[in-house]
Amino acid sequence: MDQKILVYIDLEGISIKVGHLWSHYRNGRESMSFEYAHSWLNHPKRFSLDPALKLVQGTFHASSDKPLFGAIEDSAPDRWGRMLMRRSERRNAEQEKRTPRA
Repeated sequence: MDQKILVYIDLEGISIKVGHLWSHYRNGRESMSFEYAHSWLNHPKRFSLDPALKLVQGTFHASSDKPLFGAIEDSAPDRWGRMLMRRSERRNAEQEKRTPRA
């Protein structure tokens, strides 16, 4: 299953969309890809989020040995945090009698 995650940055007190991160799950493994928003590529104060994410149009794929880009990994929950979030979502879904979101 793929999940699209919107990536924003707070720049001088304004929330600006930087791009889209896709989380891909295949055969029990997670991988990521990222694409900058056109508006970010044209922003006068744009900058690269990570050395692996050059400021160009197109999709970037994380390497198999490092499934998440460094800057995004630094701000993301670790494995324990993701497990707690999934557990919370399952509990909420059960109480609301719905299927848990991915």
